Amino acid sequence: MDLKINDVLWKFCLDTNIISQLEGLVMFTTAVVADAENRKKWSKSPFTGFA
Repeated sequence: MDLKINDVLWKFCLDTNIISQLEGLVMFTTAVVADAENRKKWSKSPFTGFA
C-alpha cells in the first residue's frame, strides 16, 4: 500500500513540476512579447533596440 501511495504522490509532484514549468514558460513568453511590443511603440528610430 505504501508503495502505491508513494508512486501516486511522486507522479503528482512530477505533474505539478511540469505544470509550473509550463506556467513559467508562458509568463516568460508573455513578458518577451510585451517587451517587443513596447520597443516597437517607443522606438521610432530603426537603430534603437532590436529590429
